[in-house]
Amino acid sequence: MSEEETNLADFFEEYTPEEADKDRRFIDSGGDFVKLKVGRNTFRIVPKQKGQEDLFFKVYVHYIRLPGKEEPVVINCAKMMTGGKRQCDVCTKANKLKASSNPLDQNIAKDWYPKARTFCNVIDRKDPEGGIKKWGFGKQIFDQINDLRNDPEDPVDFSHPINGYDLHITRKGTGKNDTEYRVKLAGKPSKLCEDMEDMKDYILNQPDLSVHQQLPSSEDIKKLMRGEAPNSRRQLSSGDEGRTPSRTAADDIDDVSVVDDDDIPFD
Repeated sequence: MSEEETNLADFFEEYTPEEADKDRRFIDSGGDFVKLKVGRNTFRIVPKQKGQEDLFFKVYVHYIRLPGKEEPVVINCAKMMTGGKRQCDVCTKANKLKASSNPLDQNIAKDWYPKARTFCNVIDRKDPEGGIKKWGFGKQIFDQINDLRNDPEDPVDFSHPINGYDLHITRKGTGKNDTEYRVKLAGKPSKLCEDMEDMKDYILNQPDLSVHQQLPSSEDIKKLMRGEAPNSRRQLSSGDEGRTPSRTAADDIDDVSVVDDDDIPFD
């Protein structure tokens, strides 16, 4: 170490290859969200904490594509997530487009109707050092996962920390109309991780997913649909970096049907 470096030793840390590799994994996974790659992905769903009501957090979202924007704007649907107790400006606009005599407007309306989105916390078995990641997915994947737990002949608690199973998710395609997912259990049960203290830490300190159930104000929706940043604080609404503000509808989200449940492959 040079004399100059010695003088600065108490003030800086070197950027190590290990840190660079960690940063690469962070960027490749979309930050704290895990992204499904084409081919086989292996995840372990982290069990819910004691007293936590749901393993999966449910959201209904609008995907709005704006001119000149590569990624869609993602807006939580106030109407769907409150059982109709709140009106949604996006739904209102979509209904007007649907009533148009122009087929192009009608197609846009279909794309704008809300889709089901589900979140859970997972460990990516191909990147265990990356820690817990959030996983957001659509109805196509959720139905397959739900069938594993509700199989009348062999129901499986795949999230059990000791006797649970990893999930293999195979992805084919990358576009809106050609993407398919297949979910199956690993061949044998396994532990969440080998070290018991690490296991407790995973369960007790997993990310709070209820933040993704927050609802936008009418003012913020108008800004989002113009491609502007909302007044409220930034909040990820899915695996994509959408923006939603601060009110939650967690208490009203059940017993709501999906207007249009086509899966949107933005995992």
